[in-house]
Amino acid sequence: MILLIIFLLLVLCAGGYVGYRYWQYQKEVEDSGGESEEIGSFWDYLLNRKAEDTDSDDDSDDADDSDTVSDSDDADNPDATSDAEGEDTAPDNAAILAPVDEQLEAVKTEYEAASYTNALNDSIGVLEQYMSVGEGRHPMEEAQDHIAEAFSIASRSAIESSRILESQQPGSAIYEQICIYVDPVVEMADTLTQAGYTVDSQEITDYSDGIVPMFREKYIQIINSFTERDQWSRDEAWTYAEQAYKTQKDGKTVLFDVTDLDDPLRLRYVYCFAWITAKRCESMTPEDAFENLTAVLEETDYNPLLLQDIITYGTTAKKDVSRYQAAYDAIVKKIKEEQKFSIVKESGGVSSASSAELRKFWYFNDLSGDAAYIVDSNNGTTQATRDWIRANVPGIIDPDAVAQ
Repeated sequence: MILLIIFLLLVLCAGGYVGYRYWQYQKEVEDSGGESEEIGSFWDYLLNRKAEDTDSDDDSDDADDSDTVSDSDDADNPDATSDAEGEDTAPDNAAILAPVDEQLEAVKTEYEAASYTNALNDSIGVLEQYMSVGEGRHPMEEAQDHIAEAFSIASRSAIESSRILESQQPGSAIYEQICIYVDPVVEMADTLTQAGYTVDSQEITDYSDGIVPMFREKYIQIINSFTERDQWSRDEAWTYAEQAYKTQKDGKTVLFDVTDLDDPLRLRYVYCFAWITAKRCESMTPEDAFENLTAVLEETDYNPLLLQDIITYGTTAKKDVSRYQAAYDAIVKKIKEEQKFSIVKESGGVSSASSAELRKFWYFNDLSGDAAYIVDSNNGTTQATRDWIRANVPGIIDPDAVAQ
């Protein structure tokens, strides 16, 4: 009984469906103006429409699958971009770099023409341009070779520009200009390396490291040369010594450490300072000269030349110079005992391998220092002698101040 009821329900549903389809068939026949031949019989219509419904469902599934594949491809290629027709395109790095490559060619021409300063400035600019256009895409493989070439030009141009200045007499302005040439290239090497590019910075780094030693050597040898003259040129010597002191970077003296009392350039600086101070005092009153000389005595390592002038001016100004005389005598005695060398106070005294006139006694000449800087094998002081002077002379001049 249950099966019969189910069968009857299926028949009713099928009949209803066929009836609905027949109604649609009649409507299309009417719409076609009664031309049923174009549509076919009802049974053909019923069977064909059913096939069309099935094909439509299949097409819909295919479309969904196609969309899924397309979305998946885009997800796997996030760097891809689409044009108006939906085609994928990649950034053209060669085209992006082309304008900078043209600038690099112009820089190469400048370098080949020995226009080193222009080549240096423009090559730094080109490197900055390469960094700018590649920002966010570092490192750009296409830019590597061009960047290495531009950096090489910058490095060689900086060195060639600096060597033109090396032939001139040293000066703080010359040092500063060489740093202006070299420092930006050294800094650019660090910037490029951090960005992932490879450049050969060894040559410019070595040159940069050698700038200070080169200037130190120049100043030391120039001041040494004054010992070969009949008279010490006080103004000229001080000009070079002052330049050495004023050669600074970030507000600090770079050619010698002012706290290293035995630095060979520092010894020469204070010796020249003692000489120029002695000259300036020649136009002062004895009282003023006495005050000025005593004020710089410690700074000049108790130079016996200044001690003798203090005694002379102090005596004229009726000052008590006994302690200064004692300090002078102690220094002369120490040098004679330790170094077997005598200082002759009187002008016109005979100089020999074992003695020298006071004004030709090279107090700065470090007999225990670098042999390349020694101007005389006997006329000078050792570090041990200078250490003794610094430790003992202050107590001789002012025992109360030392005790405190």
